[in-house]
Parts: sequence; structure tokens; C-alpha cells
Amino acid sequence: MRAAIYARYSSSLQTAASIDDQIRLCREHAAKQRWTVVHVYSDAAVSGATILRPGLQGALAAARDGSIDIIIAEALDRISRDQEDVAGIYKRLSFAGVALVTLSEGEIGALHVGLKGTMNAIFLKDLADKTRRGMRGKLESGKAVAGLSYGYRVTAVGERSIDEGEATIVRRIFIEYDQGLSPRQIAKRLNAAAVPGPGGRLWGPSTVVGNRHRGLGVINNEIYIGTMVWNRQRFVKDPDSRKRQARANPRDAWVRVPAPHLRIVDDDIWQRVKERQGAYEHKPLSGRRRPKHFLSGLIKCASCGGGMSAINQTQFGCSTAHDRGTCPDPARINKKELERRILTALECNLVRPEAFAAFCETFTRVMNERRREQAVSIRGREADLAKVTRELDRFVDALAQGVPADRVRERMVELEERRAVLLAQSGQEEAPGPYLHPNMAEVYRRKVSELAASLSGEQTAAAKARETLRSLIDRIVITMAPEGPSVDLIGDLAGILNVASAGAIRGSTVAGGPKESRVAGHRTSLFLGQERISFRASA
Repeated sequence: MRAAIYARYSSSLQTAASIDDQIRLCREHAAKQRWTVVHVYSDAAVSGATILRPGLQGALAAARDGSIDIIIAEALDRISRDQEDVAGIYKRLSFAGVALVTLSEGEIGALHVGLKGTMNAIFLKDLADKTRRGMRGKLESGKAVAGLSYGYRVTAVGERSIDEGEATIVRRIFIEYDQGLSPRQIAKRLNAAAVPGPGGRLWGPSTVVGNRHRGLGVINNEIYIGTMVWNRQRFVKDPDSRKRQARANPRDAWVRVPAPHLRIVDDDIWQRVKERQGAYEHKPLSGRRRPKHFLSGLIKCASCGGGMSAINQTQFGCSTAHDRGTCPDPARINKKELERRILTALECNLVRPEAFAAFCETFTRVMNERRREQAVSIRGREADLAKVTRELDRFVDALAQGVPADRVRERMVELEERRAVLLAQSGQEEAPGPYLHPNMAEVYRRKVSELAASLSGEQTAAAKARETLRSLIDRIVITMAPEGPSVDLIGDLAGILNVASAGAIRGSTVAGGPKESRVAGHRTSLFLGQERISFRASA
């Protein structure tokens, strides 16, 4: 019997000797049973509450590919402490024909899975409760139990002291916010001064302001006024992704413990900052929600790849530069100018039948050919099905007239199988749509004209037109150049604009691969269908 050994310990406070001891005991058991150990898998300092462990996954892979007959472990809780995972692992091993044997329970069966799985799940809950109780006790005794906040250093387990260099930055953030600077301006200043943020990352507006209600962000962290706060949030594990997700606890569940030796800012500036936050929080932005621009979320900066958003009432700008000040060549473009270029391309290119006719002719011809082929295939299958049905009816009539069943059974089985296949194929394939009219260019011209007109028309129609246009655009890339910003559209709409600008399609670009062409000096790869292509909307 080929055996694989699996060992695990869960805490970083334990030593690797724990795994060595487990492997030694399992080897001894395998030797007594005269099993051959062909693989040894282990996971060090990994919780049994997750199945995403390299060692365990390796053992399961060996079971799937048939290279082992038995998996040996010290106890079932070494495999997993999660009730659902234990059942799933047992089911997979049973399917692969691989036995699971532990030194504590022996060969694992369905009864072990039910009872031990429940016991392990209860153990995990009890362990979590005891851990929280222990953390609460340490907090009450003045020990730090939360993560390390910016502005402090660890001096011992549960002990913190002020890092004067970072504390200076914390005070600077409070002072600048109190002076009226926005979180975005503060972050940009810190990045411009090459001040490392928490964890060595760049500063961003959310790092400064965070979430007031959850106590997140520099200006909301009560540790800076000498109060340690615990139990602001709890974590639950998503059963599908197995990732932990934070859930906010109500404020009356927060635990606060004074820590005057950790104070960095005084109460006066803290209160002024809170008052400013409160004023912004209760001040409505406007009487109603401002309408979203129909290009919002689609525009990208070519320099850094980041998104672009409205930086004022008239311009789109690079969000990375605006929020953090770290884009090497931030893109910026006037909103009306960008909109004008796109709508001009719509109106000047797509509404010209002579420029669009070649595309429509090729596209219509190929699509109609495909529809004709599909229709022929369906008619052929329908004829085949009718023929099989008639032959089966003849055999049924023959049986009714006394023909021995042995003479026709084999042929009838073949026909029934053939009939089932044809019926299944007929159910899976949709009937072909109507043929595209050869004058599709004129139809499309009319629809595009209506779309362009609707953008500045009645609110409901304009909203529908915006959504239609957005659905055709994958992204818009803005590149800064000496002569001004250039605009590249990537998406299905861009492909149509590219064809209209080029004037004609040469070769079978619909049925074949990509066709390269030049539009306004910009080299593009053109695909028809659902593929993405690029188009430069000239100024």
C-alpha cells in the first residue's frame, strides 16, 4: 500500500519539531502496517480553519492522480478543523478510492466526519471566544492588542512607544487639515516631499481621512489622543472565497482604554478637526444628485494607466496625479473638447454612407452567408430527424404485424439513439435571425443620427443614449503631446469609427484574422465581432 503522510501545526509560537514528531509517529505506524511511504506533506504555522494549504492540496492532488492509496495523519484536526472542509475532503478521498487514517481515530468513516467535524467546529468557536477574552484582558491591563498604527514602534510584546519621526507627520496632517487643506492636498504634499506612508506605501486621501464612523484614517484614530480602541470591527469568513471580510461593530461595543503615554496630538486640535468633519458630513453637495457624465469611468491616463475623473467643472484629469501627485505625465482634457471629438466622429464619420458602405457590404455579406449556412444545417437536421422517425414507425408497424423483435431490436436501438442526438442538437441551436439588409449603412446612419441628437435632448432619451454609447466603449485613453491631448478609443464603437475613417475594408477581415490599417497616423489592429480595437479621435 502506498501511503502519504500529512502533518501540520497551526501557531507560529510552536516549533517545527511538532511536524517532525508527527511525521515520525506516522512513519512508525506505516512500518507496523507494512505500508510504503511515498510522499510526505506538511504545513507549518497554518490554521486548520482553511483548506487553502499547499501541503494539504499536494496530498489531495496525489490522491486524485492515483499515486497513493492511504493518507496518514496524527489526528483528524490536523487535516482540517472546518466541518464543511472535513466532509468535502472525505468525499473527495472516497471518490478517489484513497483511505484516510489517523493515529487517534483509526480509519476515518462517515461517523468520524460527522462527530469529529462538529467537535472541531465547536473547538474553533471556543478558541475564538477565549482569544477575544484574552485580548480584552490584555487591553484592560494597558497592553496594545490591535495592529501597529502609524506613528508608533513596537518595544516589546504588547508595548508601544512613539516614533518621533512619524509622530511629526501625524501632527502635520492634523495641522494642515485644521488649516483647511483637503485630504487630497495633504496626501499630494506628503508624496511630493517623499514622506513614506503607512507600510511604506504612497499617501492617498483615504489614508488621511479614512472612515469616520469606523475610526479609520489618521484623523479618526483615537490612539493619537491617548486612547486605545478595540473591537471596532469583527471579521467573518466568506464561505466561497475563504477570505475574511470586515464588519463594523456598533459604537457601544467598542472598548476604550486610556493610554496617555501614546498621545501625539492635543484635544484642542482633535476637536477642531472633528468639527470640520462634522460640518462637511451634514452639508449637502447639492439639492439633487448630479448626473454622471456619459464618459465617466471610461477614461484612462496613458502615462500611468490610472483612471481619469472630473477634477473641476470643466476638465477631466488623471486621478493618480490629482489624488497622490505621482503620475509622471498626467493627462488632462477639457470635458466639452473630449465630448466634441467623440460626437464629431459619430456625426462626421458614421453618417456618411459612402464611407461606411464598404464595411456594411462586407459585414452584411458574411453575416448573411453564416445565417444561410446555419439555416441549411437546421433544415438538413430536420430532414434527417423526419427520416429516422419514419423508419422507426415502420419497425413499430412490423412488430405489430408479428415480425420477431430479435430481428429489428438492434436497428431500432440505433435509430432511437440517433433520434435522441438529433433532438438534443435541435434544442441547443437557435433558429437563425433575419438576414441583414444590404442597405444597412443607411439604417445605421439614421440610428447614429438619432443617438447623437438624443444626447442633448429630453432627459430620459439622453440617459438611454448615454448608456447605449457607454456599452460600445471599452475605454478611452488620453495621451499628452506637445500639440495637445490625443484621444484613443478602444472598443466596438472604436472599430466602427476606424472602418468609417479608413473608408473601406479590403480582404476578408470579417472571416479572417486582424487587418492592420492607419488612422490619423495611428497604427491599429482591426477586428470585427467582439474583439477590441483602437481608434484615434483627432482634434
